Amino acid sequence: MEILWVHNENEIKSDKTKPLGLWQRAEYKTNHFSPFGLCIVNADDTDTIFENAYKYQPDYFPQGMEIDIIKNEEQSDLPWTFRLPFKEQKNTKTNRQNIKMKFVF
Repeated sequence: MEILWVHNENEIKSDKTKPLGLWQRAEYKTNHFSPFGLCIVNADDTDTIFENAYKYQPDYFPQGMEIDIIKNEEQSDLPWTFRLPFKEQKNTKTNRQNIKMKFVF
């Protein structure tokens, strides 16, 4: 789990990041947008989900390496959904279905 919050209002409202819709998510108390985000594994079987996604080119990635974003503006109660440009690596030694996770609080 990763928790994000706004630490620089000017940055999240800048021309570069404004199209991402993150500011609307941060204002969830007044506009009722879902404040949650969901990162989906970049795999061949998720390609169709992201066919019409907004492409974001961060400054910290090489040119052409973009983050696919589904802003869900028409259904603002759904999470802001994205996937990173790195394709899932198939690991023959580990089957994710057999991994047991332990949570410590």
